[in-house]
Amino acid sequence: MKTYVPHYYKKFTCIASSCKDNCCMGGWEIEIDQETAARYQKIQNSFGGRLRSAIDMEDTPHFRLAGKKCPFLNHENLCEIFISLGSDALCSVCEQFPRYSEYYGNVKETGLGLACEEAARIIILDREPFHLELLEESGEMPIAGGEYDDKLGGPLFLLRGKFLELVHKSGTGLFKKLQAMLQACYMIQQAVNKNDYGAAAELCETFSFDGAYDCVRQSLDQARTEKSGAFPLNERMRAVAEVFLSLETLNVSFPETVQHVISRLHEGQPDSAYRSWSAEFLKMTGSRICEYENLINYYIYRYFMKAAYDHDVVGKMQLVTAGLLMVHDMEIARWLDFKHNFTVQDRLDIVHVFSREVEYSEDNIMALAEEFIFNDAFDVITLLSLLEELSSGD
Repeated sequence: MKTYVPHYYKKFTCIASSCKDNCCMGGWEIEIDQETAARYQKIQNSFGGRLRSAIDMEDTPHFRLAGKKCPFLNHENLCEIFISLGSDALCSVCEQFPRYSEYYGNVKETGLGLACEEAARIIILDREPFHLELLEESGEMPIAGGEYDDKLGGPLFLLRGKFLELVHKSGTGLFKKLQAMLQACYMIQQAVNKNDYGAAAELCETFSFDGAYDCVRQSLDQARTEKSGAFPLNERMRAVAEVFLSLETLNVSFPETVQHVISRLHEGQPDSAYRSWSAEFLKMTGSRICEYENLINYYIYRYFMKAAYDHDVVGKMQLVTAGLLMVHDMEIARWLDFKHNFTVQDRLDIVHVFSREVEYSEDNIMALAEEFIFNDAFDVITLLSLLEELSSGD
């Protein structure tokens, strides 16, 4: 088994009490693996008694939160389990966060999640083109019994590499690149739906920006002829935001933020106002476009290969697109609220909170996957047309 990580992976170190939005106070349930839970049951000192009284053993063992905080987060925002028992006593969730791992045949991929503010800083502010590094090669055997589809996985690995390289390629607008990748995934999905893996593999092998973007133009020209997806821009953007408004939330401030985005940008405003704001915002932050590129490549690296399990190739690029559209709207709203000021920290705060609220709920990821299939707001033509609107500011 070979384990690969993004090039920035080893830069991460927990900043502990310096963290403003500590992962131990996120409001999410902190599950305890069975081995660690059994160890906690055997600790005989007074701290062991505190541990056991703070654990709910029903179903999956987990800590009983004190408000929205882990009961072992002290007044200095430090972990009392770590202090009292050492790092070896941490449960797997606490030991690993914000790291995550995915398995694809004999390949293990590990990364950092944006829900951690320090990981978000490292990922978003990185200035190297995205690439993978071999972390280790071990005798660990591939996980048996999974649904990984090797005949689809190989071509998708190839395509993902092309996508990751394209995102950082200069000379082409970012939203046009997203259009090309979304269009390519749509075409591959048609082949997968027909069980034509040969055609899917060929599309992966022959993908190029120019070829895919030609197909984008054809798709949009045909949609205009048929007047498909022709309802107003604000209605389309509002429809996207309303789906995020309906998701499970950890903190009440997130739906309030999304509702503010809808009210500020998409209610009682002409489409021309939103176009102007988006173009001006992109122009002002143009020197920082690599931050958007890093965000897109984070999503592609973390989620795209999961299509080798569920065969939902286009759904992975719909997730990338929808995520960027929502983050972009949240950023424009903050920029307007602060009189056309928008700092690096503003972006880090938005990206971090969005990840925590959306990505770190499996129910939310599953709900979005359903929306991508059945909600017209995420129809491929609709998303292509939204990206076309935004590309004028590229």
